[in-house]
Amino acid sequence: MLQTKALLPSDYYLQNFSTLLKQVQCQYEDLLLPEERRLCEVFPSLSKDARKLYVRLLTRKGEIFRASRLRYAEIRRPRQAAIELADRGLIVIDPSLCLMQLLPLWSRQEWLARLAALGLPSRGLAGLKRAELDLALAERLMLDAESPLSPEEVSRIAGEPIYQVLDPQIFTVLKLLFFANPYQDLTDFVLRDLGLYRFESYRLDRETRLFRSRAQINAHLTCYALADELNAVLLGEPDDMLAFARELPIIPADDPALSRRLQRVIYEVARQLERREMLEDALRLYRCLTLADAQEREVRVLVKMNRQGEALTLCRERLPHGDDSQHFAWRFGRKLAKGLMQPWPSRRPSTPVVEQIALEFTGGHVEHAVAEHLASQGDCHYVENTLFNGIFGLHYWPAIFAPVPGAFSHPFQHAPHDLHQAEFALLRADLLEQCHATLASICGSAPHYQQLWRERFGCLNPFVYWHSLDEALIAKALERIPVDHWQAVFQRFWRDLKNHCSGLPDLVLFPASGGYELIEVKGPGDRLQANQKAWMEYFAAHGIPHRVIQVSWRDS
Repeated sequence: MLQTKALLPSDYYLQNFSTLLKQVQCQYEDLLLPEERRLCEVFPSLSKDARKLYVRLLTRKGEIFRASRLRYAEIRRPRQAAIELADRGLIVIDPSLCLMQLLPLWSRQEWLARLAALGLPSRGLAGLKRAELDLALAERLMLDAESPLSPEEVSRIAGEPIYQVLDPQIFTVLKLLFFANPYQDLTDFVLRDLGLYRFESYRLDRETRLFRSRAQINAHLTCYALADELNAVLLGEPDDMLAFARELPIIPADDPALSRRLQRVIYEVARQLERREMLEDALRLYRCLTLADAQEREVRVLVKMNRQGEALTLCRERLPHGDDSQHFAWRFGRKLAKGLMQPWPSRRPSTPVVEQIALEFTGGHVEHAVAEHLASQGDCHYVENTLFNGIFGLHYWPAIFAPVPGAFSHPFQHAPHDLHQAEFALLRADLLEQCHATLASICGSAPHYQQLWRERFGCLNPFVYWHSLDEALIAKALERIPVDHWQAVFQRFWRDLKNHCSGLPDLVLFPASGGYELIEVKGPGDRLQANQKAWMEYFAAHGIPHRVIQVSWRDS
């Protein structure tokens, strides 16, 4: 959401890191290790240049750096800053390293020049590949690439100061505690400070923090480390994958976020075993998981193993509420039942009304062409997923941004961590009940939603697309769409917030005669997608007016 663009101060990164450090200290000081607590205490006492240099080092790739590569206009005295960091135990200048740690710090051409400066021959090295060059450099320097070098030897080879950050893993811990993952960086601060995004204000304190113990923090760090190993494991032998899976931590019952991450790791191993035709092993791992993807793969693996009867039984057990015909268990189970000549629940098929129209080709979007065509019948808007989602997001705003423990860990979230998880509704049951109750008066509350739209315009919300709504459309929609239709659509949203909030029709038409109609537009050769068909069936079951307009272009 674009806002007024601001200019960043030269030390913006220092301000942002200081904010991160203070937030972590405020929420988690009682769970920090001594070295982490010490950084929180030492960092503010450093000179400004030292603080800037330390943050620059932390946010660069790696932990070993050449002094000549650390040139920043806003750091006036970098050498003195480095000495201060070394005196405070945050970095080491000219540490004891092995040659393999030093070699990547220089490019090929730089190494050729460095050899010349050391009085060593460089002939024959220019055409070597990097791995070959590294071996040749070790020979020319007459050093074992993996043996530790003294600080004096490091200084001699480098010809300039070398800095090594001590305890770089602390930054990983800080990012985990702040962002709830170690992969995000300080970019989110920049997006906010530039005025590109606006975020809702919510509580961030010890009562609402995500992590409750150091053991929990360590378990998450372990899980992320395992995830980093995963790609290499998946390229290995099946026995190595199985050994990796056996060594994984037990999936915790009291930490949904960690449970999901561990399950994703196990799922990827199982999926690769399935691709390698290790079906029994894959099936065993899938059955340890509660992920919807794993449950689908379990059924498909049973079919691959010619155990269709078991697969059909699982499909029956997993049939969705509301007979959603696009749900995997329904679609695949029906196919299995037909093949096995077994009974399957019958449903009355619902086919939407399809109107064929021919329009002049304008070169623009077909939805806009149809909206213009329907303008003679009433007020027509291109809304797709934005109208019902937008009112939904405004109505349930208090629940979405409620101060539930673990829901928010930093100020730059557009949604709570658990939005698409089963525990979301359970943890907010009372608040959601209040929101559900007030839906009965939604059609008479247009001024309330218009005010919400004005006050929170631009504030990130996972359901609200601000520029697709305006006060006039909000008023018209709440005037024309009956209460029970809002309730029906929102009820289906709540069944699956991740998948049911898309696939809604492209247009809403408010005829001059009154009422409303939802219209899905299809251009030449385009067909209804599975999630669109599911909505059409749901509309038919709840008396929500809808149709499909199939467009063909007139010959010019």
